[in-house]
Amino acid sequence: MPLGGRARRARAMCERGLLIMQRTETKVRFMVRIAMLSAVSVLLCMPMFEIPMFLPWMKLDFSTMPALLAGFAMGPIQGMTVALIKCLIHIPMGTTGGIGELADFMCSAALVIPAAVIYHRARAKNAAREDKARRNRKAALIGMLVGVVLLVVTSVVTNRFILLPMYAKFAGMEGIIAMADNPSITSLTTLFIYGVIPFNVVKGLALSLVTFLLYKPLSPLLHDR
Repeated sequence: MPLGGRARRARAMCERGLLIMQRTETKVRFMVRIAMLSAVSVLLCMPMFEIPMFLPWMKLDFSTMPALLAGFAMGPIQGMTVALIKCLIHIPMGTTGGIGELADFMCSAALVIPAAVIYHRARAKNAAREDKARRNRKAALIGMLVGVVLLVVTSVVTNRFILLPMYAKFAGMEGIIAMADNPSITSLTTLFIYGVIPFNVVKGLALSLVTFLLYKPLSPLLHDR
């Protein structure tokens, strides 16, 4: 083989090796970020805040926020992965045998997926624009608002067909309504109107607001910049 041909072949092999190394490094970085955000998500399961005007057993926590951050920084699949890992780790610590964690994962996915998809589509579309930062922020807000709507819808479905039937086996539906300790809640319908729906609206908006405020300060860590 001529010397020039060998040199070209060696150069091509080196370039291919460098490309493989770069891809491997990128995958490792993604895995490290996912593991880090999953750990933070598990820790955020612990501090729960009771909102006095809502149902006493519904408590606000910010464990979905790292999944939202992952969705914005890396993509919807990575955001879903963080939410899934958090729920799987929480199963042994829970009291519902994984049923509550399933409902939590469904609600988290309802918030994270549309927010991340809308944001990343807008980011790709606005890449060449001078005002891309403003447009991307607007897309993130729109995505989170769409996510909040889907979160509320999913919470209604999961409570109606998964969580409430499970709790009703122990306390009965009348007992659950009595536990609401709210004179406006007298039936399953009013339980959703005055309890489940408003709580999840507040929860979704709170998660979105905190994520929106923290994303830019945490961006260098999330993007290795």
